[in-house]
This record gives sequence, structure tokens and C-alpha cells, in this order.
Amino acid sequence: PSWNGVNFGAPGNIARPQDAANFVELLKLLRTTFNQIGRPEWKVTAAVTADPAKMSGLPVAQMNQWLDEFRIM
Repeated sequence: PSWNGVNFGAPGNIARPQDAANFVELLKLLRTTFNQIGRPEWKVTAAVTADPAKMSGLPVAQMNQWLDEFRIM
């Protein structure tokens, strides 16, 4: 069997109101850690939806503080 990637519609997958803030914290942790270990050239990127309705729910300005690149999918 082959793996077809992450399926966010999978049974048991739960979206929580704090997910967006937690994601920003993850981005911050990644960037900070990369800098601390002497690897500031390592990129922190995110693949995000191209659907404006779904993008409106993301804290883009906060994400932008920690991301090197957004990948629109």
C-alpha cells in the first residue's frame, strides 16, 4: 500500500480553537531552536490553503513573524 499524505478528514481528527495559536508557537519554537543551534539558514516554511475563506481563519501576521516562506497550495 502507498501513503497518500496527511488526510485531515480522517476519523478522529479533531480541530480545536487553540490550534492556530499552538501552530504559531510551534513555528516560533522551530525558528528559535534553529537559531540557537547555529542553523539560522534552515528555513521554516508552511504549506497553506489557497482558499480565501479558509485563510481568513489563520493568524497570518503572527505566522509571518516566524516563517521564511508560505507555500500556497
